[in-house]
Amino acid sequence: MVALFSRTVSSQESVLKTLRREIFSLLTIKLLALAVMFFIFFGPSERPDVNAESIKDALLSQTEVTP
Repeated sequence: MVALFSRTVSSQESVLKTLRREIFSLLTIKLLALAVMFFIFFGPSERPDVNAESIKDALLSQTEVTP
């Protein structure tokens, strides 16, 4: 009976070790995917050029609505 119990405990430890490794791997992959998506959507190439000249052009180029 003791041999059966020790085999079950080692089997459970093996399952837990495998489960931890899989969860860690999946979380790492998700974190990398989020980082890639962040740089794709919010990276330097997506940022508009913001300076005084571009703001002036944007504000002055708006069309006025006449009634």
